[in-house]
Amino acid sequence: MLLHSRWYAAARFSGRFSFLPLIRKLGGPTGFVQCSDAELIQAGLPEKVLRSIPKQGERTVDRLDSQCLLIGSQDYPAALLDLPMPPPVLWFEGDKDVLSIRGLAVVGARASTPYGQSVAKRLGHLEAASGGVLISGAARGIDRAAHQGAMDSGRNLAVLGCGIRYALCRAQNRRLIRSIVESGGLVLSEFPPDSHADKWTFPQRNRVVAALSRATVVVEAAKRSGAHITASFARELGRDVFAVPGRIDAPASWGCNHLISNGASPVVRLSDPVWERAWEYRTQLPVPLLALLDGPRRLGELVKSTGIAAVELQRILDDHVLEGLVCREQSGCYALS
Repeated sequence: MLLHSRWYAAARFSGRFSFLPLIRKLGGPTGFVQCSDAELIQAGLPEKVLRSIPKQGERTVDRLDSQCLLIGSQDYPAALLDLPMPPPVLWFEGDKDVLSIRGLAVVGARASTPYGQSVAKRLGHLEAASGGVLISGAARGIDRAAHQGAMDSGRNLAVLGCGIRYALCRAQNRRLIRSIVESGGLVLSEFPPDSHADKWTFPQRNRVVAALSRATVVVEAAKRSGAHITASFARELGRDVFAVPGRIDAPASWGCNHLISNGASPVVRLSDPVWERAWEYRTQLPVPLLALLDGPRRLGELVKSTGIAAVELQRILDDHVLEGLVCREQSGCYALS
C-alpha cells in the first residue's frame, strides 16, 4: 500500500493549520499529492509545512498506516468539518461505518470513583443498546467504563490521543482497543500510527470527541480536567452538554457541579441524555412510538396504529422498559418514563 508523505506532514500540523480550504482549492485529496511545491504555496500552504515534507513522495506502508480517511474525501466524517481546523488525516482500526451515526460522548476523570464508573458503564450501555454510538477517549476510569458498557452492541468509538500502533504496544490499552474492534466498533486517531502521547495531544483529541458527538456527558471531573476541555469544545460547536451531579465535598464531582452551575444540564435520570436518540434509532416504525406514547396506551392500540405484530411490538416495548425509556403502568398501559 502507498500513502504520500505529504499526508504525514499534514498530520503533524493538525490543529495548527486548516487544510480544508487548501484541499478544496487543489481539487481534493488527489490534487494535494499531485500538484507541485509551487502550486502548494500558491494555494496557501505555509512554507514551514512544505519544508517538513520528505522528498521521497509516496512510501510503502503497512495495513495500519494505509487505513486512513483524508479530508476532502467522501468518507471523511462531515461532523468534523464543524471544527475550525479539522484533522487532515484520520487513521482507524475497525468498522468505519460507525462514523455514519452521531453518537453520545461520555467522558470523565481517570481517577474515578466506583459510583462514577457504574454511571458511565450504564450510560454506555443505554446509548449503544438504543442503536446509538458511545464515544469516549479510551483512557482509564470513566472513559474505559463507558466503553465497556457499550461493548456488547458494537456501537463503540474510541478516539485516541496517540497513534493506534503506539497504543497497541501499551499493555493497559491493548485489551480495550482489541475488544472494541473485535466487537464491531471503531478506534480513531488523527496522529500517525507510531505517534506517542503528549500533554498537548489529549486536548487535541478532545475536540474530535466533542465534534463527532451530538452531546457530551461529563460523569466525574476534577477542577482542571480534560473532560472540562471536551465540554468547552462541545459548547463552542453548539452541542448539548450534560453533567452528572455529585457531592459538594467530593473532588471528583467538582467539575460536574461547576459545569451545572454554568449551564450544563444535570443528569438526574440515566435515560435523560439518550432517550431522544434511542427513539430515533430503535423505532423505525410507520407511526413513531414517541408520538403514540404521549399518554398511556395499551398494546392493542399500538398494534393497530403501527401495523406491527403484537409479539414484535411487545419485544420492542419490553426492551425500552428495561432501558428506562418506557414504563408499564399497573393498568398494563405503556407510557414514556
